[in-house]
Amino acid sequence: MKQSFFILLLLIFTFGSCAKKTSSSYSKSKNNSYSASKSRSSSKSKSSSSSQRMVFIKQDFAKAQAQAKKQNKPIFIDFYTSWCGPCKKMDRDVFSDRRVSKYYNENYVSLKINAEQGDGRALADKYKVKGFPTLCVIDPSGKMISQVVGYQASEDVLRLGKKGLSKMK
Repeated sequence: MKQSFFILLLLIFTFGSCAKKTSSSYSKSKNNSYSASKSRSSSKSKSSSSSQRMVFIKQDFAKAQAQAKKQNKPIFIDFYTSWCGPCKKMDRDVFSDRRVSKYYNENYVSLKINAEQGDGRALADKYKVKGFPTLCVIDPSGKMISQVVGYQASEDVLRLGKKGLSKMK
């Protein structure tokens, strides 16, 4: 009887929490870059967040570096893993924030790296990534400018970007 009760409770909790989940998704553009977007199960959504999304190049450091050199911009790297809860929260809440998106799209070449897949492992080793998410600002030649580990709120990410940009000049 107790076992049935706990199973029923677990099912109610599982299905109840799924109904209001927010999920992050990526849409691929023609130039093989991805942009973070926010989708909600409810009909309420901010039109401003969908009009300006943070654009990421995914898993292609060479492409990001070439673009950064061409545009004379620093590179912002988001090191993440598929199992990282704070990484998913940043995708959902921070990288879709209109202020963050606008600032980074104008001033940075942004790169999203899964640190457990392909070249992401070697890149994570190179930049001494020890936890997730790890956010790095590097210059176009690949030299580290700044790095933070762990969940960062929108204001913290904006501060990181401004600090990185000031150190480049």
